[in-house]
Amino acid sequence: MKKILSLILVLSILCSFPVITHSEDVADASDDEAVETLVALGIIEGSGGDLMLDKVLTRAEFVTMLMRVMNSEYQNDSMYFEDVPKSHWAFADISTACMMGIVQGNEEKKFQPDKPVVYEEMVKMLVCALGYGTYASLKGGYPAGYMAVAQQKDLLDNALGRQGLIVKRRLAAQMIFNALDVPLMQENGFGEYIEAELDASKTLLSQNMKIRKGEGIVKANSVTSLAQSGGVSDGLVQIGNKTFREGVSNAFWQLGYTVTYYADISETEDTPPLIYSRIAEKKNEVITALERDIADNCTKSEFKYQSGGKSRKFSIDLYADLIYNGVSTGGFTPADLKPASGSVTLIDNDNDNDADVILVRDYTTIIVGSYNTASYMAYDRDDVNKFIELDPESDDYNCIIYENGEECRFSLVRENSVLSVAKSKNLTGKKSITVMLSNESVSGVFEAVDTTDNIAVIDGVEYRMLSGVYAKIKDYMGQSITLYLDAFGNIAGADDRIISKFSYGYLIEAATKGSVSQQSQFKILTETGDVEIINGAKKISLDANSAISGNEIPSKLAVTVRSGGTGKE
Repeated sequence: MKKILSLILVLSILCSFPVITHSEDVADASDDEAVETLVALGIIEGSGGDLMLDKVLTRAEFVTMLMRVMNSEYQNDSMYFEDVPKSHWAFADISTACMMGIVQGNEEKKFQPDKPVVYEEMVKMLVCALGYGTYASLKGGYPAGYMAVAQQKDLLDNALGRQGLIVKRRLAAQMIFNALDVPLMQENGFGEYIEAELDASKTLLSQNMKIRKGEGIVKANSVTSLAQSGGVSDGLVQIGNKTFREGVSNAFWQLGYTVTYYADISETEDTPPLIYSRIAEKKNEVITALERDIADNCTKSEFKYQSGGKSRKFSIDLYADLIYNGVSTGGFTPADLKPASGSVTLIDNDNDNDADVILVRDYTTIIVGSYNTASYMAYDRDDVNKFIELDPESDDYNCIIYENGEECRFSLVRENSVLSVAKSKNLTGKKSITVMLSNESVSGVFEAVDTTDNIAVIDGVEYRMLSGVYAKIKDYMGQSITLYLDAFGNIAGADDRIISKFSYGYLIEAATKGSVSQQSQFKILTETGDVEIINGAKKISLDANSAISGNEIPSKLAVTVRSGGTGKE
């Protein structure tokens, strides 16, 4: 029976639904955002960490994914299809989808649940789920009318396909993602009299999943804000002028960026929890430069750096905010733009070609010589005046330690651990200490070095050296060496047994060899218990005094060498 649409339907929505004429055989999604969002929202799941994005979807599997978005409170238990009995794993989803008008079977009352879903079938189900089924029937019905409506509502963005194309999970994820915030069309009435009303405020996200999607600049976390060192309450973040519970999102670390966020609004509260937040790539222009690539003559209005072998610059807004090692400083100087070891990230979060936020990471490196788990103290191996306290319960600072990207405890610190310490310099409020812990090392032959770029080659692999490292290891070219790496893969130091270069033994006897060269010789009892004869150099340092001629050594040692074979170390 023909359906009569009410004049409530807006003619402008109906005016043009162009028909798709492309013939691509493969439709790749721009899947990062789509897939990550659907995983966060619980719409797609994997197995053992594998999302199986290239797996072909069956009709039953796609309906199950779609019904997670529909989030229907009512589960239909009527049996519509002979091949979907109540014992079928997808019975409830398929029966509910049929009751809602999203799916139909064939004339034999069969749904064919295990048959791969094809492109036009997926399109029709989505269009019907959004309430545009009547529109599609007026534009030519299945499949052309549904394809036309899908294109007009942007369901096919980054998800173009062709009729008969077998759908994989990656493509389905992109198209479901596209449908999440399409305004729903609500049809009312029955029989010949159907009225439809478009409500732009109601989407699958807001109406069905009770999720608010929004966009804004992350202005504060529990540590700091863009404007001042103090932040919002623990566990909260501010995005735009709204405050949310951080939840399971990454919003804490997205300070200064424009983000797209998803918040759970299923409960009425002023600070709903975030489910997911993602940096909006098109809304942020971001550049990051390591300290070695930053020019020495940066100013408060212009950042200069090297990239791709070329000199570049980036304008800085007059009122840009500086976040130094995680905390706002309330102002900055050009010197802040040149960290000793670390990086500078500039964020233009409003597309005006000026950096609005400057993130500086400036690390101090400690190679642990000793540590105390009771006091949470770690002392540098080479400098007793260089140490760090990392008490997680401190009232003076917030401290977080990471190993391999995951938060960890002080108990993982051990001798020769490399700590990359970023400490804030705010004068008010709690300080912030972020530590990147590494217990990684590399052993091999020190084959080559590039002192211009501070690169060492160990067994054919290039490693960047931190400042001062080359001076300590340069004498070991061509030899095997053990080196300690920081959390960023840079060489931070070498095995202290190698650096010391000392072998110890007991002097048994000293003598002069030869009437011309007068070269000194030493009989030594070594650390390993062997007795060796060692020839002296032309100049020898005795008791840390100035070097003297080798032939003078026996006489100098005569007063200290005792009879009976014992000697001086």
